Amino acid sequence: LSGSVRVFFDEAPVPTDPAQVFALSDITPNPLFDDSLLGATIDLDPGVSAGFVDNVDDVFFPLLGDTILLGSFTFTAGNVDGQITNLRATDFDLLFDDTFAGDLTVLDGSISDGFATITVSSAAAVPEPSNFLLIGAGALGIFVLRYRRAGQQALGHSDPVG
Repeated sequence: LSGSVRVFFDEAPVPTDPAQVFALSDITPNPLFDDSLLGATIDLDPGVSAGFVDNVDDVFFPLLGDTILLGSFTFTAGNVDGQITNLRATDFDLLFDDTFAGDLTVLDGSISDGFATITVSSAAAVPEPSNFLLIGAGALGIFVLRYRRAGQQALGHSDPVG
């Protein structure tokens, strides 16, 4: 089995700041497709597209299922609230057949394009759980200090702190 994908980051309507894959190391084919003999063909045009073609490494353990993860891309989208980036995933190379089943059946024509839209939004900051622990410890310390002061005053002891 051979699999391929190309993701375009500047699909219509063209965004003012398209998403970008910055380095070839940000393109990660599925390890099950990791052809150790020839390796993956990886292509990157920053701000425009990123893609790869790779083959299954072990033909004796075929990939099964209707949905097979070909790989992943790490990318950066816009940084302005409300900015939209449109993505299109398609065949890696429209001129050549590069997606095959194990019996060498060409699958390129059976795969439809995928589309996604990313909208940038500035969400409110969510406090970390450790912050709650610090706040709780501080509140507990204040409670213990007040409790001790109230106990000392009830017994008629003077407050050495103030």
